[in-house]
Amino acid sequence: MKFGIFVIVVLIALGIFFAGPIAAAGAATFAWALTAFVFGSALFWLAIIALICLETFFIDQDQAPASTITFILIVLFLQFLAGVPVFRTAYDHPIWTGLGIVAYFLAVGPAFLLYKWRSRNKKYRYRYEELLLKFKKQHDLPLDQAIPESKRLDFQTLIGTYQPGWVKSNRIVINPDWRDHKSELFIWWAYWPFSMAWTLLNDPVKRLWREVLQFLSKQLDRITASAWAGTEKDLAPPPDKDFAPPQPKNKFYVE
Repeated sequence: MKFGIFVIVVLIALGIFFAGPIAAAGAATFAWALTAFVFGSALFWLAIIALICLETFFIDQDQAPASTITFILIVLFLQFLAGVPVFRTAYDHPIWTGLGIVAYFLAVGPAFLLYKWRSRNKKYRYRYEELLLKFKKQHDLPLDQAIPESKRLDFQTLIGTYQPGWVKSNRIVINPDWRDHKSELFIWWAYWPFSMAWTLLNDPVKRLWREVLQFLSKQLDRITASAWAGTEKDLAPPPDKDFAPPQPKNKFYVE
């Protein structure tokens, strides 16, 4: 008990002793920040670009709380460090501020939200079709026919591993209900300038990369089919469903 009181007294004494230097250093740092990050300076542009990149990252990752906190930090940075009179301007022009807020949320936000929801569904469907094609090839199923009933459970189990909670870039959501994705909808509506800028930069690159991969995939399949043309009948299995082609016993055989 006495030792605990002694520790508390020592900590209070140290706090009192260093309070002055710490306060002075803090005041000096704050005074420096007020001039170093003024609007137009090099540090201002570095800081604002970093904050915008951070905001865009959180939006892309569908992190609504982090996006909101970062947006508030951007406003506070502009007001108190960059010297931009954000609050004063809003206070002096309440009508124009109100009209601007209404226009911000109603002019572009709803249309962009609908576009992003459609884009997200198309993305899930594209990943679904990729996984479906891969599954059919792995199980030697006809590519132009539905999965037979005996294999449906296996495919549905595979799809389940790509549900929310999986890596975002590989996630597949089947028939998503917008009511379960209010966080993403809020982000697209509330922070559409950031999301739209990233979409305009990112989506065309991804689309081009996807087209290149699809083209190469078709060409590789075509080359393989051409090289092995004429062997289909020789390698076709008999009607017995349990039949499996024998594997070569050559020790140098590689799958």
